[in-house]
Amino acid sequence: MASVWITEFQGGGFEPGGRFLSTVDRTRPVTTQKKTIAGATKSDAFAATTIFVTLTCDVAFHARFGDTDVAATTDDEPYAAGEKCEGVVTPGAFVSVIAAV
Repeated sequence: MASVWITEFQGGGFEPGGRFLSTVDRTRPVTTQKKTIAGATKSDAFAATTIFVTLTCDVAFHARFGDTDVAATTDDEPYAAGEKCEGVVTPGAFVSVIAAV
C-alpha cells in the first residue's frame, strides 16, 4: 500500500523586541502524519501552530490543500514518488492526496 508522510512545521517565533519572525523552524517539526493512500486521502487538521508542511509519498501522487471538504483529484498538481511537495498553510487546514494513475 502507498503511504504519504505529512510533516508540519511552525514559525520561527519572536525576536527580542517582539518582532515576529516568519521563517520556518525546520529543526523541530510540530508533528508528522503518516497516512495510507486509499482513493483521495485527507490529512488530519494541521496543528494550531503549523504554518508550513512538506509531503513525501512512496508513489507518484497529486495533492490539494484546503478546508474540511478538500479532495485531491488526478487533475491536481502531480509529484513524482519521493519528490517533496512543500507549502505555506493555514493552521487547522487540511491536505488531500491521491495516487497517480
